[in-house]
Amino acid sequence: MTLKRVLVAGVLVSSLFGCGSSGSSGSSGSSGTSDSSSSSSSSSGTSDSSSSSGAEVVTLTQVIDISSTGSAFAALRSDGSVVTWGSSESGGDSSSVDASELTNVKSIFSSQGGVFAALKNDGRVVTWGHDRAGGDSSSVDADELTNVKSIFSNYWAFAALKNDGSVVTWGHDMAGGDSSYVDLTNVKSIFSTGLAFAALKNNGSVVTWGDDNAGSNSSSVADELSAGVKSIFFNGAAFAALKDDGSVVTWGHKDFGSNSEEVKAKLTNVKSISSTDRAFAALRKDGSVVTWGERSQGGNSTSVANKLKDVQFIFSNESAFAALRKDGSVVTWGDKESGGDLDADELTNVKSIFSNDWAFAAIKEDGTVVTWGNDERGGNSSSVDLTNVKSIFSTGRAFAAIKEDGSVVAWGDDERGGCSDAPLTNVKSIFSTQGAFAALKNDGSVVTWGDQDFGGDSSGVIEALNSKS
Repeated sequence: MTLKRVLVAGVLVSSLFGCGSSGSSGSSGSSGTSDSSSSSSSSSGTSDSSSSSGAEVVTLTQVIDISSTGSAFAALRSDGSVVTWGSSESGGDSSSVDASELTNVKSIFSSQGGVFAALKNDGRVVTWGHDRAGGDSSSVDADELTNVKSIFSNYWAFAALKNDGSVVTWGHDMAGGDSSYVDLTNVKSIFSTGLAFAALKNNGSVVTWGDDNAGSNSSSVADELSAGVKSIFFNGAAFAALKDDGSVVTWGHKDFGSNSEEVKAKLTNVKSISSTDRAFAALRKDGSVVTWGERSQGGNSTSVANKLKDVQFIFSNESAFAALRKDGSVVTWGDKESGGDLDADELTNVKSIFSNDWAFAAIKEDGTVVTWGNDERGGNSSSVDLTNVKSIFSTGRAFAAIKEDGSVVAWGDDERGGCSDAPLTNVKSIFSTQGAFAALKNDGSVVTWGDQDFGGDSSGVIEALNSKS
């Protein structure tokens, strides 16, 4: 039996659930929590230890959105304050930021490197988390981080797009924190691999910076990127730019699909591009598919080439692809252990497909779900009732489905969120790290479960609130 603390209807309740070892691994000293609300009891909550069940009860102000790094969460409240929990090294502890700074926040951005960046209503930015990955933005003059309209990140650095089209960067210099050598003006949007950035400018040209081995060096295709680009796609270390004429330009690490010469003649009339960690799949306007990159991760689709017709959408996980055809059937290819080798006879009438790192989950028109891939990490869902499902979310090794009645069903690796016996009802959305889930309910309350080192235990948030009440 595992002791779980969950926020139910804005109240913390400690209960016993028969749920394997979910949320119990790791030492409690590795997780951090913080709350940016004011010290008055009216805004930070009140505690009551007189419950007959012995549970600690604390009223919490309403949560409207949740962001996450790889192992921490940050909840945005309706009053613009922020609550954080999870790994202290990955942004779960925001106590280094003055509480007065984490107010009037309108949105929170994050990186898998363990950093959060809060964008305030006045256009200023507040950061915390792993210092070298951008948690410490003090290298940027405070006057520069103003009038920001959106924030982008890779694993180790951030790029803030300002209202005037200029860009401010910070974080690890080699990963793009230093952009002093490129012209970042008139920028429309920014894309990233693990360690590099690519900025799409208003005139259709592209500027790149960061780690040369991850796509920052686009000199070999500079002429092709000088105009006519409408969007940019990416995987772990390579970019693929889709041009207005439907052609594709690729660059980056050679082992991640940067060289598309073998299929260049086929890369015409492309409308969208999907990727695994090391391969790409381009969907053409006629419903055909072109693939390239690491063969074992989906770069080679010759085994299913005759089936890749009338494709509507392409989905992927770390190592495999799943193409949804117009007739609701599914075609898969890539790593067998991750779902790339599926006998798809039972996959008919599919309307959408979801994935974690190791498996897939398809929702059918009748609300039932079919799963495949690594059995222990979500590919086998035979132990749960997956009917009347409307949406699916995932950690790295587990899934959580919201049903039409607002209840939740979880499956996969128990320690990474695959087991939740909490009374999860009236849920409107679910957020996740690599190892934990956070369910946002219709009343603004939050329920968390999974590995405590990844944010599965939010009890410390209540402790933080108690210390200020």
